[in-house]
Amino acid sequence: MNGGLQRAGYFLGAALREYAPGAWALARRRLAARLPKRLEDVPGDVLERVAYYNRLSLPAGDLPPVRLPVRLGDMSISTTDRSGKLYYIDLLRDAQGFGPEFRIAPLFGDVIHVPDAPSLVKSRPIAGDVAPSVLLPLDALRHFHFPKDRRRWADKRSSAVWRGMLNGQAPRIAAVRLYADSPVHDIGQVHAAEGMAPPKGWLSIAQQLEHRYVLSLEGNDVATNLKWIMASNSVALAPRLAYETWYMEGRLVPGVHFVEIRADLADLDERIAWCEANPQEVQRIVRNAQDWVRQFRDPARERLIAALVLQKYAEMTGGLGLTSSPVRLFT
Repeated sequence: MNGGLQRAGYFLGAALREYAPGAWALARRRLAARLPKRLEDVPGDVLERVAYYNRLSLPAGDLPPVRLPVRLGDMSISTTDRSGKLYYIDLLRDAQGFGPEFRIAPLFGDVIHVPDAPSLVKSRPIAGDVAPSVLLPLDALRHFHFPKDRRRWADKRSSAVWRGMLNGQAPRIAAVRLYADSPVHDIGQVHAAEGMAPPKGWLSIAQQLEHRYVLSLEGNDVATNLKWIMASNSVALAPRLAYETWYMEGRLVPGVHFVEIRADLADLDERIAWCEANPQEVQRIVRNAQDWVRQFRDPARERLIAALVLQKYAEMTGGLGLTSSPVRLFT
């Protein structure tokens, strides 16, 4: 779908959910049709993803249900601050069927800590006990964008590219300091920064995909570009990943889905030389990456997974009775 039409459809759907008469009742009927009668009827790979996103378990012993702070029906586009509006739109898309009394703890933005209360988040750390961080596909318009790449890897420039903001992140700073003046690579930040090389012009995704290698460097949380690089015929070069989203970055394997580089990028040219000397291995990584992306391309399946994540959230926090869900599946 054309990018402009996709955005128009996205915001039209958001407006209808927010303002159309009967929107809550329609969402409730759609949820009832979407949810299975029992978990045994759900494909195993779907349940595996649900368990990955939502790692909550029932409170031990006689602990009371968790009292979550926000009533879904009290939220709206107009009362959500500007930075959270796209998050709210995506939350309502998947949660509206549970009804206005559904109690939640939404945590919008680039989240890199684990909250105390069970919270609905876009991002979380990969390592450690992250059970309170329940992942949903939030800010999806920005993060789940898979442009077509019709140029074969072999027909691209044998160089690396990166554009972005530094955000105080050491790998991004290292990339610019080491390679901003490279006669081979096209690497630079888009805003002026003290003590750094002058900024370089913005590049479109299509322009970046003229290169065989695209650096994927985490910023405030995940590197947004990792998803569209893996959907393309180029290769993602990335240091060890620290954060994840609905894309399940924590399950990506270096040498299988992307090429790992050092956090200081000192081995960038060495890793590219290996790729150039091993084109069949590179093609294998490209195919694996594209296979990974494929699982996120079925909208109906993604809505089912999100519904099950929220169903489990309601049950594990003790709030199912406040929702419009017609079933009990996880408890």
